[in-house]
Amino acid sequence: MKLRQRLLHLQVHPLKLATDWVSALVAAALLWQHALAYGLIVAALPSMLVSIVLFWRADANTFVRTALGSYMLRNNTPAMEGVRFCGMLVLWAGAWLGWWWLLWAGLAVIAGGWLAGMWPRRRTAA
Repeated sequence: MKLRQRLLHLQVHPLKLATDWVSALVAAALLWQHALAYGLIVAALPSMLVSIVLFWRADANTFVRTALGSYMLRNNTPAMEGVRFCGMLVLWAGAWLGWWWLLWAGLAVIAGGWLAGMWPRRRTAA
């Protein structure tokens, strides 16, 4: 399995998804309280550590055969990763500023990035 495919499939591991979501929400809570250093540490460190452990220990082939794994392989492009990351930045900015509507906007962008592969694609004329 190529490195890029392995990294994509490890992103759908339940432990990785749970770590990403929990650390993002805890970081948002810390940013809401203006604890910038702690928020940045919580935002980055747990996800990086879990990614490293899963990369060396988890069997990526297990996740290739799941529906979520095949969806990720088809639709998790660098552009969609960028969309989801921008959504997270919007969410954290909303937390820092204390604006609930910006938190929800960030969550909507993240959800759009995850669900983009389910939208019908327009065919272009050749």
